Parts: sequence; C-alpha cells; structure tokens
Amino acid sequence: MGMDFEEEADEGVSLRRRLLRAFFKVCVFGAIVSGLAAAGVLAYYDRLADGFDIAEVGRTPTPSSVVDARGDLIGYIHTTNVGLPVKSSQMAEVLRQAIVAREDSRFYRHRGVDYRGVLRAWVRNAQAGRYAEGASTITMQLARMSFQLKGKTLHRKVLECRIARRIEREFSKDEILTFYMNRVFLGTGMKGVEQAAKGYFGKTAETVSPNEAAMIAGIIRAPNGFSPFRNEERALREMRMTIRRMRQLDMITSTESVAALASDPKIQPEELWRQWLRERTKQRRASYLLTAVELEMDKVLPSRRGSGGLIIHTSFDLALQDDVQSIATRELSSWEASTSESASLQCGIAVTEASTGAIRALIGGRDPSESSFNRATSIDRSIGSVVKPFVYVAALASGLLPGTHVSGSELSPEDIPWFEEQWSPVNSDNQYPELVPAIEGLTESKNTVAVRVGEAAGYGRVRGILDSLGFGASDASLKGRHPSLYLGAIGGNPLVTAAAYGSFLTDGERQEPYFIEKVVDADEVVLMARQNDPPAFQVLRAPETWMMRQSLLSVYRSQVESSGLSSPGDQYFGGKSGTTNDFRDAWFAGFSERLACAVWVGNDDGKSMIGPAFGGRLAFPIWFHTMTRASALGYVADPPQPPENSLPIKLCRESGNLATAACDAAGLSYIEMVPESLIPRELCRTKK
Repeated sequence: MGMDFEEEADEGVSLRRRLLRAFFKVCVFGAIVSGLAAAGVLAYYDRLADGFDIAEVGRTPTPSSVVDARGDLIGYIHTTNVGLPVKSSQMAEVLRQAIVAREDSRFYRHRGVDYRGVLRAWVRNAQAGRYAEGASTITMQLARMSFQLKGKTLHRKVLECRIARRIEREFSKDEILTFYMNRVFLGTGMKGVEQAAKGYFGKTAETVSPNEAAMIAGIIRAPNGFSPFRNEERALREMRMTIRRMRQLDMITSTESVAALASDPKIQPEELWRQWLRERTKQRRASYLLTAVELEMDKVLPSRRGSGGLIIHTSFDLALQDDVQSIATRELSSWEASTSESASLQCGIAVTEASTGAIRALIGGRDPSESSFNRATSIDRSIGSVVKPFVYVAALASGLLPGTHVSGSELSPEDIPWFEEQWSPVNSDNQYPELVPAIEGLTESKNTVAVRVGEAAGYGRVRGILDSLGFGASDASLKGRHPSLYLGAIGGNPLVTAAAYGSFLTDGERQEPYFIEKVVDADEVVLMARQNDPPAFQVLRAPETWMMRQSLLSVYRSQVESSGLSSPGDQYFGGKSGTTNDFRDAWFAGFSERLACAVWVGNDDGKSMIGPAFGGRLAFPIWFHTMTRASALGYVADPPQPPENSLPIKLCRESGNLATAACDAAGLSYIEMVPESLIPRELCRTKK
C-alpha cells in the first residue's frame, strides 16, 4: 500500500509540474505576443509622429499676411493663435519655475512622457471614479498645441506621447519650455506669458513678481475659469496653490513663500488690455477672401496650420473685390426697395481668368461680418437655364446648327421616348411656336426647344459634359435619368459655373479655379508655388465651342436690349440668364474676352423671391456692372479668334444641310459662318 501511495504522490507532483510548465509557457507566449503587439502599435504611432514637421514646434505663432495679385494687403490670417514671442532670457526665472511646478514638476527628469505621473493619475482617477487628474507633461502639451491634436481619445493620447518623444530628441529642455511659454493660452484672448504679463499686470514677462508668476501659472489649467478678469478669487486660490508647490520643490525659500502669500497682485482693468490689443495687434477683419485662404492653407500646408508667419500671394484683385461687393449690395437693396422684398436676399459671385482659372473676385454674400458662409463656393442650387448653352453645344456636335429650325410646341410623349412619365414643361412667356431657329430658342430661353435640342444631342452626352464641368458634384436630385436635366435641374455654385463658362473662351478646355499663387515664409523660402502651366482638360471641342460663343454674344445683346442698361458697342460680352421654379434662384453667367463670371441671387432657405425675379432682371444687372467695372480696371484682351478654315456657308433652316435653289425659293436659306469640321456634307433633299 505504501508503494502505491508513493507512486500516486509522484504522479500528482509530475502532473502539477506539467501544468505549471504549460501555464508558464502560455504566460511566456502571451507576454511575447503582447510585447510584439505593443511594439507594433508603437511602431505604427512612431510612423504617424514622423509625418509631422517637428520644426513647427519652434515656430512661434505670428500672423500670416495675405496679399492680392497687385501686391496690396488683403489682411491677416492665423491671428487667433498669435501672442508676443519672447526669448528665454526675457522670461523671469521665477515664472519659469512657477510653470514647471504647476504643470510638470518632473519636467527636467523625463523624456517627454512622465510614466510615474501617468500611473499616479490613473490611480487617482480610478479612486475618484471620474477624470480628476491628467498626466500630460509640458512636452505633451506643446505637441498638442503645435499640431492642434484634439479630442479625448486614446489615439490622440498615444500620438501625443510619440510626438513628445520626438520633440525631446530634437530640442533642449530650455527650448521646449520657452516654446511652451510662448504658445500657452492664458485666458481672455492671451497667448503666451508676455501677453499675460501685459494684460493682467501691465508688465513684461521679465519683470513679474513671484506672486504674479504664480498667478499666471495657475491660470493654465482652466484659462477662462481662472482668469482674474473673470474670477479673481479662483485666480488667487490657484496662485496660492502654486506658491506652496514651489516651496515644496525648493524652488523658493520659506521667506519668499511667506512674502508671496502675504500680498495679492494688482490686476489692471480689462479695458486697458482690450485697448492695447486693438492698438498693437494685427486684427483680422471679416472677409470672404481671408476665410477662403485660411481653409485652403489648411489643405495645402497642413503642417503650418495656425503657426502663421507666412506671406501668401493670391490671385485675388482687392480693388475688383471691393467694387463687386458694393455693386451687389447696391443692386440687391434697390430690388428689395422696389419689390417690398425683405432685406434677406443673398448672393454669390465668382470672377475668374478664363485662360488660367485664377480667381479674381469671390463674393460669398452681402456682408461677411453677418455670415461667413461662402455662397460662391458652397451652395448647391439648381442652375436653371444657364445650363442651356451646354445642352446646345452638345447638340452642335451631333450636327444641329444654330440656324436650324426646332419645334417650340408643347411636348408630347413621343418627343422623349425613353421617359415613361407624363412631363411637359412650360415656356415662361406661354408662347409655343411651331418652328424657331435653335439660336432663337436659346435667346428666348424656350424650355420646349431646349428639351428637343437635348434629345438631339442625347441624354448621355449632355450629362457627361455637365459632369466633366463639375456640375452636380454633390447633387442627389438626379440619381436617375430625367429630361429636366436639359432645363438645369442639377446643382451648381457660382465658382463651378464661372469656370464652366470660361471654357467658351478656351476652345473647350476647363481650367481648375485657384487663388493661391505662392507661399513664402519669414526667411523668403518658397514653401509652395503654383505650376506655370497647370493641367486643363478638354470638355468641349473647339469648333462647337466657337459657334456657341458666337451665339452667346447674340444672347447677351438681346439681354441688354430688354434690360434697358446702356452697353458700349465695343464690349465683347456673352452670357445666359437662368431662373428656377417659383423664383427660388436667379442666375446670370457669361464671359468677356478675358474673364468669366457667374452671379447667383436667392434666399438661403430656398424660399421664393418676391416679384418676377428672373435671372435677367435680378442677377444680370449685378453681372453687367461687375464685368463693366472689371474692363475699366484693365481686364481686357483681344477677342478669341475663330477656328481656322471657318467659312460662310449657305444652309437650309429646315434640314440643316447645304441649301439648294429650292431652299432659296422657299425662303429657308441663310448664311452661317461654320468651322470646316461642322460643315454639312449633303445637299438639302427636302421637297419644298
């Protein structure tokens, strides 16, 4: 029996050993896997951290100047993060000590991340059952401020830690602390310790006393809540806590601590700070141009977001911009006065150089100080009849010439055989002629003619052209095929529309609109420059484009006559109006020999405008005065030339083919200047 017991005992020990070995192996394997996973995660975040321009940390935020194409100052951006940068030698030592004591007492002993502080914060937060204490070091805070890392997420925190490690490798502790003290927000619009010293005490950062230094340091954790302008009692409480902490760390003596606690700093009136700010700093005025530049800079140079110190050369013309803004305000106010329209109409206007895409003026609304929303670039409204020139130019490619007869009668189902629903658009004048020349249908904006012209071109061809021109990019109303496309039931904005009309001057090439020409830093290093010849893409063929351009010159002349405006005879202007259902949108788009311009007028909420708010009556006067003013400012050029081998050809209005004697006898012959590639190859065979 003893032998059996011993054998059983040995077997039990052996089993336990095997289990322990297996458990140990599992633990080792788990540790290895966890370690590899952790290493992989850190490697991933190190790659992300390497993507940031670490030199940005040392660039103290200053305003960026924005200048127009003539070199005139438009204004400043990057003003919200601007302080008064000072050198380390211009900061009182007691101020540097106060900030270290308050924000990161182990600053000089860690390498960007204080793991002891992380553990301490984790324990205290767990005990409190809430987020009661953070663990961000000064270096981590500097990383967050420099690269605008936002959100209380684990992703942001890990990325912040890895960037902090890079900062510590790149800069000395003294440099890091100086960068931080020049960037940190200290309440009431103050950036950096120099502004805080001036704003709160009327001093410099070099001359603050120990209790003043402690108050500045105490503000950091809740700048608006602890600002002495907002709550002096809280500011004093935080000051005393900072002084006691400095004493614990032996940064000041007991005597200095007692003296600092014995008196309260003298806070100057907030109005003195506001007055100083108004007099000394470069304030940003409300401007559609500056807002557009700031948004674009965030895209093209994201590493310089918020740091400023740049000179941004743009294509804008400030003189034209200001004139167009005044024109729009005047014309809309006049319309409102004459129609009893409430003063709520808005507008969007874009003026571009057709040959390059350079934006010369960009009006986002009536008053940028009331609304920063840029209607020239951000609306998505039905474009109405301004679409028709693109429908007609598509038909030109199918053989339809401007003088060819098209029916203007009411539509019947057989006119659109692929569309099964009952749909019959009306003409605005309620006139439905049996036959009209295509150009007349365009001039008089006959919807029934436009639909038939669109069908002659083919729905796919028309939609393809509009897509290539940028229309309908965010439009959801035409997911399926619908013939209302031929009448402008597709979304667009003034900038897209101006660029599209610019293609009529460039033989069908669409230039991508732009406004940033060049960006240089304070050392005149070019950070970004536009290519001399940016890529353009061919949307329309040159022969059809030229014929439509000539037609739009005629449409414009008819518009001038009906408007009663006085137009010089030598103006090379062409364009087309547009109006959407129930007068929700009024448009006019067109070109001069050099520029393209589009004007939209409407209500932001899409409600109907009062009166017969046709594009020709409401948007056209703004367009007319804008382009006339642009010509006066020197935006003139030689008119574009017709394609080579364009010939005067006798055509038949009925068939569109070469006219015969029978066509002459029937009064259907006419002469048209036609590019060689569009000249019909057949004689008219219609019996007259």
